[in-house]
Amino acid sequence: MLLRLARSMRRILAFVLLGTACAPARADDTLDVDAVKAAFIYNFAKFAEWPHATFASSSAALRICLVGASQELAQASGSLERKHVHGRPIEVHVHTPGDALDACHLLFLGSAPVADILGRLVSPTLTVGDPPGFVDAGGMFGLLLIEGRMHFEANLGALDAAGIRMNGQLLRLAQNIRRD
Repeated sequence: MLLRLARSMRRILAFVLLGTACAPARADDTLDVDAVKAAFIYNFAKFAEWPHATFASSSAALRICLVGASQELAQASGSLERKHVHGRPIEVHVHTPGDALDACHLLFLGSAPVADILGRLVSPTLTVGDPPGFVDAGGMFGLLLIEGRMHFEANLGALDAAGIRMNGQLLRLAQNIRRD
């Protein structure tokens, strides 16, 4: 009974947290779209479980790296530095496509060479992006703007290959799930 209640509470929490992120995001208002993208990035981090050895210590910061992100997304994501995920402070770093990304725990890819960058990742890194075909190129979560609302698709094969586990309640909200 207690286990069932805990599952129900997690499901409600997932819907509440992502419900705010699934708010309308008008394509003509870049700041709104970027704020919604930042909310998705934060929620993906909250519902992720990285392999134990990913972090140097139990208090090490969660590093969110942005590559090819707009200045507006970088600004919106900067507000995440006041938050914590699993008791860890969040650090947001803006990179160029050629930078080393070894220390990133979550990587957002915007207008950047997706296949090249994903191919260079060596540590368990949760990948989020908005280029068309992002999950088909090996990304884990692709953001989609459909009829003025932000949605996402997931690539379970990429998550499994990195050893990153996601809360099933979050995955049920995906527009599309790729399993290979």
